[in-house]
Amino acid sequence: MLYDLNMAPSTGMDRTKVNYASIENRGIEFDVTANIISTRDWAWSMTFNIYKNKNKVTNIDADYVSVPGMSVLTSTVIKEGESLGLIYGFETDGVFRTQ
Repeated sequence: MLYDLNMAPSTGMDRTKVNYASIENRGIEFDVTANIISTRDWAWSMTFNIYKNKNKVTNIDADYVSVPGMSVLTSTVIKEGESLGLIYGFETDGVFRTQ
């Protein structure tokens, strides 16, 4: 898995890509395509696709790598033994309302 590594300014480069993790992917995919109508001037086909994929980070050079998430409240974490793209957030005690 490639990651942008920040470089020292003395190298003359701001960052480089490094291979720092191994990932195991498993899954199955099923795809069916049917040509419904096919004439000289027009064609209509339909495709049905279903899949199930799982992945697991099997080896990583760093213990914990955090990648910016979609908002300031969450972060995508890359952690050995977990799925790629795992989202961490805050744990709360619930919503408190005053009357």
